[in-house]
Amino acid sequence: DTNGFFRKAYHHEYCKEYISEVEFNDIIDNVCKLASLAYSKKRQNDNRQLSPKVVFVFWICTISVICFCFLSYYAAIDKSNFLRILSIAMLCVSTAMFSLITLSIIFAKIPEFPTLSILVKQRIDNYFNNINQLYTNKGIWWRIDAKYLYIEMVIDEKIPPELKDSKYQLPENSLNASKTEIKKKKTKVEKMTPKETVRSKTSNKVHPIDISAMKKSNLAEKLDDDYAESMTLKSQPMRPQNFNFRGGEKPSHNNTVFDPFNKGDPSKTSKRINKGQEDEVKRLN
Repeated sequence: DTNGFFRKAYHHEYCKEYISEVEFNDIIDNVCKLASLAYSKKRQNDNRQLSPKVVFVFWICTISVICFCFLSYYAAIDKSNFLRILSIAMLCVSTAMFSLITLSIIFAKIPEFPTLSILVKQRIDNYFNNINQLYTNKGIWWRIDAKYLYIEMVIDEKIPPELKDSKYQLPENSLNASKTEIKKKKTKVEKMTPKETVRSKTSNKVHPIDISAMKKSNLAEKLDDDYAESMTLKSQPMRPQNFNFRGGEKPSHNNTVFDPFNKGDPSKTSKRINKGQEDEVKRLN
């Protein structure tokens, strides 16, 4: 829209782990308010007129010229030197004032008012710089498109360094910040360690693991036995997906582990890997 953004953009499947729908819509509403305020500011700039002081001085000049005409007329009829001098004084005053105002307008700098898109982007950028302090630790951050086409909520646990190390402080009158959140976020946001995810092929469940807390060599020992041998590591957070076990039924959760290298062939599905079964696994593969 010209003055706002659509509210019905919340995707429950992807966003529910990071932000609630109510909180998401509140942010969209606040952004729409900022866009409306920017539009009002643009309208004020478009209707900008001369200063009331300048208009007042122009009125004085006009009245002085009218007085000069009347005084000159009566001075000529009455042959009064006093009225003639007074009329000349009125003419000098009006001429001096008019000349000063004209010169000031000619040499004055004409202000360049920003366009609507620039006004909106500036206001929303400042707002996002503040609320991103609350959401970077959750793995999401907000931004607006450079050409004022749309706003984005980026789901990415690898937060850009400029956002993690930002020194912006959340203002007391922030549109979306509660008092408790303000107290928690007064200090500088700590650097966030990227997380990797482990997906169980049998339970189809994503298990976030902090790889900075354990070595990769000991990773299998730290996992649950149900998915320790079938984990998949990725550098980006993964969303749940449905696996298609072609050629047979889904393997039992208790006695088998899906082998991602056999392309879904149940005849090659390996049994639980133990020390005494290594030769059997090699023969099956």
